[in-house]
Amino acid sequence: MGSAADKPMAFIDTAMLAEWRDDRLMRGISPMTIKNQIVFLTSAFCEALAQGVIIDDPFNELTPAKPSREAKIKRPFSKEQFEGLLRTNEGEWRALFLLAFYTGQRDRDCRLLEWPMVDFGRGEIRFKRRKTHDIFTVPMHPRLERHLRWWKHCGRARGLVLPEMAAMDKTAGKPRFARAFRFEILPKIGIEQPYSKGPGRTQSKYSFHSFRHSLSTVLNEAGVSEIDRMALVGHSDRSVNRGYTHTRMEHLRAELAKV
Repeated sequence: MGSAADKPMAFIDTAMLAEWRDDRLMRGISPMTIKNQIVFLTSAFCEALAQGVIIDDPFNELTPAKPSREAKIKRPFSKEQFEGLLRTNEGEWRALFLLAFYTGQRDRDCRLLEWPMVDFGRGEIRFKRRKTHDIFTVPMHPRLERHLRWWKHCGRARGLVLPEMAAMDKTAGKPRFARAFRFEILPKIGIEQPYSKGPGRTQSKYSFHSFRHSLSTVLNEAGVSEIDRMALVGHSDRSVNRGYTHTRMEHLRAELAKV
């Protein structure tokens, strides 16, 4: 609350609380953390109101914290950072990064990909998307296709493409994967994001979701139109990505090859 913390409770008004709320949002503190802090403060002010310490509760008219678009978006990996991830990692980690960077799909969808969903004949990958509960088809970038062909030739031709990555879900769940990526993988390329525990913790700027933004960024830099970028990354509206014609898929493949 800044200097207002030393003032009498009656000094605090809704406008002051709104300024405090928005300041915390701009500093990158998550809306959920702010919500919990407001709940805690509200109980104190309700007690003060009941005891006659204040005559109005300033929290009554305070609206919930709404993150700005900038606050929600993770930073994309630069091309240098992406190549650094490939240089400093091998095996399934390296294959996972190529898959994520050139398809823009979420971590669980990449880690649980099965070989029958990889169609080398058509040059396409079909993802079972857990968030939208649909099948999403994307063209394979030539670099990704070469690596997956080599990966399959090395004896990993059945079942899951990345069985060790998938096993992280079966054992300790996503937090185990997220921690390994944040604290073991990213520091290799100079991205340090110390963990802050408790109220007021800030959101990390880089996560696996950054790959999704990376693809959009490099496609934009290559001059790919917005509608094609949305199609390649996977729009939230599943109808946008349903029923592509062969001609349309070939067009998207050509656009992706610009990266």
